[in-house]
Formats: sequence, structure tokens, C-alpha cells
Amino acid sequence: EMSGSGIIDFGTHTANHRILTNIGDEEWVKEIREPRERLSKILGKEILSFCYPNGKPGTDFTEQHIDYLKKSGYLCAFTTEASLYDPEKADLFRIGRIPAGHDFTSYAPFFRLSCSGTWGT
Repeated sequence: EMSGSGIIDFGTHTANHRILTNIGDEEWVKEIREPRERLSKILGKEILSFCYPNGKPGTDFTEQHIDYLKKSGYLCAFTTEASLYDPEKADLFRIGRIPAGHDFTSYAPFFRLSCSGTWGT
């Protein structure tokens, strides 16, 4: 129902939340490929976005992983870097996010300020 609404889109993560740089090539390819295939089958449409487990560039994923995502047909991927999206400077395979956790970052007024760019992340 959410997928069919046209306002919500789904992306994938790895199958078992394994850090890509901690496993061998065959394993990380499988970790990326399998959840996409399953979710595509369930939703009946192609999955185009990915989120790196832990998401720290150079630590949790590398250029090799980005190249694989691109060759596999993904359009973008998300990191855990705290940053606003700037379409003029953005690397679509290193999109940052605004953190919101079980602390002050999830306080609605603070989160709104963070997302507006008024308050530094």
C-alpha cells in the first residue's frame, strides 16, 4: 500500500547489516544483491537506492562498492555523514543525512532547524 501510494519509495540495505569492508568480495556482492531482488519481487518494481551499513565513507564502504552499485543500476546511495543535500555539489552515491536519534537530535524543533540548514549538523 505504501509503495503504491506514489509518495513513498523504498531502498535497500544489506541482507544482514554486515559492514561491506569487513567481508570478502563474493559475500558483499551477495549482501547487496539479495535484498534488492527480494524487495523488487515483493513490490513489483525496481529498487534504485541503497543505504550503506554504518555508512562511514572509506571505513564502511569503498569506491569498489560504489562502482558495483552503479553497474547494478542503483541511482543513489546514502551514508551516515551528517550533511544537507546540495544538488549542485552532491555525489549521488555519498548522500549524507540529518541524524535523529534517541537524544536531543530527535527533539522536533531542533530537527527542523537542522534540516533547514539554520543550525549546523
